[in-house]
Amino acid sequence: MRLFGILYSCLPLALLGLVAGCATPAGNTTPDPSVLRVGITPNSPPLISKEKGKPVGLEADAARLLAQRLGRQVKFVELDWEEQIPALTGGRIDIIMSGMSITPMRQALVSFTKPYVRGGQLLLVPTSERRMYLRPQVIVFSTDRIGVEKGTTGHLFVQRQCPKAKAVTFRSVGDAVKSLVKGKVDVVLHDAFSVWLAAAEHETTGITPVLPLLTSEVVAWSVRKSDGALLAAVNAVRAEWIADGTLNRLLDIWIPYHAQYGLSFTE
Repeated sequence: MRLFGILYSCLPLALLGLVAGCATPAGNTTPDPSVLRVGITPNSPPLISKEKGKPVGLEADAARLLAQRLGRQVKFVELDWEEQIPALTGGRIDIIMSGMSITPMRQALVSFTKPYVRGGQLLLVPTSERRMYLRPQVIVFSTDRIGVEKGTTGHLFVQRQCPKAKAVTFRSVGDAVKSLVKGKVDVVLHDAFSVWLAAAEHETTGITPVLPLLTSEVVAWSVRKSDGALLAAVNAVRAEWIADGTLNRLLDIWIPYHAQYGLSFTE
C-alpha cells in the first residue's frame, strides 16, 4: 500500500461521496447528462493512481465529490496522458482531473478552471550524487540521462532547457523511479507531489529529492471551450470547497505538506 493509501482508507464517507465510480476505457462519445465522464491517467500518486483496480488520490476524491455536488454519476475514463486533451476536445470525456498544470499551449485547446494547488518540477537524484545538485538549476547544463514521463511539462522542460541532456521517456513516474534506483537513468524530473512521495517510498534505496522547485506551476481541471456551463459550475464548486474547508481537507490527506510550502489557494 502506498504511503497515503492508509489515509485514503480512513477518509470519512461524507468526503468520499456516495458514488464510488469505476474506471472504464474511453470510447463512448454519446454524452449522458446524468454522467460526469472524468479523464484520468492513473500513474501519478498522490494525485491520481489505482489501488485494487479503483482510482484513488486527490483527483479521484475530488471527482467523486464534484459529481455528487453536480447531481451526476461519476465515470472515470482511463487514458494515456497524451490522449487526454484529444479525448476532451473530441467529446469522449467531459473534464480532465488528472494533475494537469496550466500551460499556454494547453490553454489554446481547452478551458481551465481556477487552479486548486500550486506545484512545479522537482529533481530526484541518487543520494550519493546530491552534492552535484546543490543548485538544481545546474541540470540545464547537464549531459545526464533524465527520466521523464512522456508528454508532461517535465518532458517539455528537458527538451527546451537541457540541450545537452538525454531525455529518457517513461509511461509513468513510477517506471522512471525504478530505472533511477537501478542506475539506468541519472536523474528523474517530475511534478513535486509525485517526487516527494517516491522519495518517501524509496527512502532506503538511496535516492533523494532536490529543493527548491525547478519551475512554478499551478494545477487545475479542464473542460471543452464550448462547455461554459460546466466551467462555471466547477468554479462555483471550487469556491464552495475553499469556503467550507473541503479543499483543504483533501489536500491535508493527500498533500499534507501543502500549508508548509504555501501550495494551497485561499480564494
